Amino acid sequence: MKPKDSATTSLAAASSAVAGPLASANGSGGLTVPGQPASPLEETDSWVRAALEAVPPREMRSIVNASLALAVNWLAIKRTVPSWIPEGDLDAWRRDLARARLRARRALDPADPAHVLDALEQLASAFQVSIPDQQGIKVYVATLQTVGVYALTQAVREVALHHKWPRLPYPAEILEHAASPQRLLTLWAERIERAIGVLG
Repeated sequence: MKPKDSATTSLAAASSAVAGPLASANGSGGLTVPGQPASPLEETDSWVRAALEAVPPREMRSIVNASLALAVNWLAIKRTVPSWIPEGDLDAWRRDLARARLRARRALDPADPAHVLDALEQLASAFQVSIPDQQGIKVYVATLQTVGVYALTQAVREVALHHKWPRLPYPAEILEHAASPQRLLTLWAERIERAIGVLG
């Protein structure tokens, strides 16, 4: 019988096979990667261990949920199919990854003028200021279309939390807050692609 949700049904097995060993310290103070003996060489692979433990931030989990992220990290970094994914479940995992890839691509799509205008209206309302005239709006649109929809949405949230002046944030300030979520989503999109390549 095919699982209803491969990412969910394999989570318990994945947790015992991966999360448990990753959470335990070896004698040298590092973390033990499943299937590999602890050794001084592991200390040079700390970025691999960190990536295996990485989970998308909460606001990104509608794109890559925590359980699917576990498989994405393993497949993208180890480049082998983990033992906790049964062979009979591979097609379901391929479908899950394909859906995640589509969600990530859509979230990376450049913000269109409507998205930018909506963001400006939200910020203007939050800071109780007016939006620019048509020429000013053109500048905001031309500038903010360089980032994706997801990054712009997260930037609006961060600006609302940290902007302290009674004026509309300048385009450069919004872009500054969009940079980190844009990089992070791009990273996850690349990992998903690599994971799909491993599963074939």
